[in-house]
Amino acid sequence: MRQRMMVLLLVFICLPIFALALGPVASTSERSAPATFRVETGGTTVLVDAYLASLREGESYLPLHVAIGVGGRGARLLLTRESFSIVDAQGAVYPLATYEEIAQDYRKASFDRKLLELHPMAVGNVFSTSSVISSFFFPALADRALRVDRVDLGRFTWFHDLLYFPRPLIVPGSILTLRIEGAGEDRALEVKFCVPE
Repeated sequence: MRQRMMVLLLVFICLPIFALALGPVASTSERSAPATFRVETGGTTVLVDAYLASLREGESYLPLHVAIGVGGRGARLLLTRESFSIVDAQGAVYPLATYEEIAQDYRKASFDRKLLELHPMAVGNVFSTSSVISSFFFPALADRALRVDRVDLGRFTWFHDLLYFPRPLIVPGSILTLRIEGAGEDRALEVKFCVPE
């Protein structure tokens, strides 16, 4: 009995030491749906839906459906193309693709928009008291829509849009980070997500 107690005591002492030696376990931000990840900080809420990205494994670009809203406690947020980037598990940074790159090299933008109509992002009631602001960073040529790539979010406003990034290295289980640096925020907003298999 005494030997068992000693073994258990050793396990309880050594297990945290081994965990510290291995380093922190990477994890995603809170999931609000199977492929949707959420962060709320300082009155600003960011949602990232990776469903569409899971369907584009062989493509050179990674599509992400993103929603950002500022609540009553949040600061005004000005977002431009330069505000968005992805950081992979090795720390490499991928800025938002240019409109010209997607228009010339990616032929599925119209189809992506149709898929999002069939499978919209699950936002719940998080933006129910907010007004939607128009944004269109990557309008498909077939849509004949005007490009709107500057979003000014005040209190009780939100937007959602489809963003494209050069495809980072993704291995099963790898965690990516969407980083948003907008005028009005003291620090970058970050959502850690994974692309479902």
